[in-house]
Amino acid sequence: MRSRSMSRARLQMPKRRPTSDQMRTLADAAGTQALAQKIAQMPTADVALFLGQFNKRLRAQLITNLLAAGADATKLAEAVRDLTSLEDLRRRRAIRITLWLLGLASGTASAFHGYRRNENVGAAIGWFVAGTFVPPVTLAVAAAQGFGRRRIR
Repeated sequence: MRSRSMSRARLQMPKRRPTSDQMRTLADAAGTQALAQKIAQMPTADVALFLGQFNKRLRAQLITNLLAAGADATKLAEAVRDLTSLEDLRRRRAIRITLWLLGLASGTASAFHGYRRNENVGAAIGWFVAGTFVPPVTLAVAAAQGFGRRRIR
């Protein structure tokens, strides 16, 4: 099993992302024959990581030039498929993190309401748990009760 650093050395790519000028140069037809030969020796996952450094327009241009230079179409198709699934995974992860943060904010607001309303830490913990797991319902109930207002006894 080869490491990523070995693959970068074969492609002679820096460890940081290449600049837009370097990307355009790689996407141009010049030098794609040598690049196609190097890609043929790389595992598909490394090809996907390499292609992921380009924006979609330059990636399509690079793939077209690699195919014209004789690169393996199956390996490129698998790399694009892997890259697409990786991008989808990242997008779903971002959505999940956003929803988790919204639930946490709702739980915090609900805990504030529970403590202010009941003057009890136990109520604050209960409201926090409810606000974290059922944010819309908990916040609606808190608003109906008068958010943060003390209970009239």
